[in-house]
Formats: sequence, structure tokens, C-alpha cells
Amino acid sequence: MAAARNGHVEAVDALLAAGADAGATDCTPCPEGFYCPTNTTTLAAVPSFPCPAGMFCDEGLASEPDLLRHACPAGHYCPQGSTSSTPHQCPAGKYGNTKGLTSSACSGQCSAGYYCAAGSTSSTAAACGTGTAGSVNCAAMPANCYCPAGTPTRLAVPDAYYSVPEDTDEAYRSSADPCPPSYAYCP
Repeated sequence: MAAARNGHVEAVDALLAAGADAGATDCTPCPEGFYCPTNTTTLAAVPSFPCPAGMFCDEGLASEPDLLRHACPAGHYCPQGSTSSTPHQCPAGKYGNTKGLTSSACSGQCSAGYYCAAGSTSSTAAACGTGTAGSVNCAAMPANCYCPAGTPTRLAVPDAYYSVPEDTDEAYRSSADPCPPSYAYCP
């Protein structure tokens, strides 16, 4: 038999088999990624209490996690069984503006004309025309780059194309259109 004390699962079965007293106090911490309520009395019961999605559970957690102390941080998501050392960053092209997110969809896609690096907390984290797109320096020539909604990278405008919409600041372009046939060169 085993008894739970202060968030630890007391593994006394082996102790009892070795002739130890039933009141032994050698405890095993509740494993990370799980929580162990006070009625958890055996290691076999621990898989019944995985850390809920959107939260993290570190070793020795003695109660059900709550969103005040155990919520996955903004810019991250925590699938079921997460620990504080394993929250996943929202992927590039997505953003997470709240705590407690549960999937890689996070809060949604980055807005058109903007770039969201991994771990972003805003849909308008960075203007598209800053940084680089491969070997293209977007900061020097912002109209040479564009960012559709949710793009995981800034994109360089290909040859014979130009960035649009043209009535938008060059740093916030979201698409590329082919140059008209009568143009030999797109400005």
C-alpha cells in the first residue's frame, strides 16, 4: 500500500515487500507533467492525472493546477502533460496573446502585412518590411518584401512582380502581383 503526502506519491509497495513498516515515509515526488491530488496513493494512479492542456505541471505538484499559477505563458502553448520546461512557442506566422493556450494554432494567424516570429504575442508583431527575406534586405527596400496573413517567413518579391497593395505603406505589403505585360520592368 502507499499513501500520498504533500504532493508526493509514497511508493511503499517495495518497502513492504522488503519488510519495511507500513508507516514508512520515503516518498517519491509526483512526476512532472502530472499532478497528484491528496487521494493519489500509488504510482499506478498517477497516469490518471495528466497535466491539463494549457497548463504546466512540475515535479511534486500536490493539487490540480490552476490558471493563475500554472497557465502556459503568452506566446506559447502547452499540450496535455506539459511541464514549465517544455512549453512550446507559438510557431512563426502565429501569435499567442493570452495565457493558457492549448494548441499550435495559438490565438490565430499573424495579420497580412506583418511578420510574427516564433513566440510572438501580437498579430502585428513586426512590420513585414523590416528584417530580411532570404538574401533580400527588407529594411533597405521594404517594397521588395511581402507577408500574406499567417506566413511563417517574410517573402521576397519575385522577378517580374511587384508588392501590393500599393496604397499601403511599403513596410506592410501583403501580396505580389505580376507586372503588367506592357512593362519591361516593375518599379
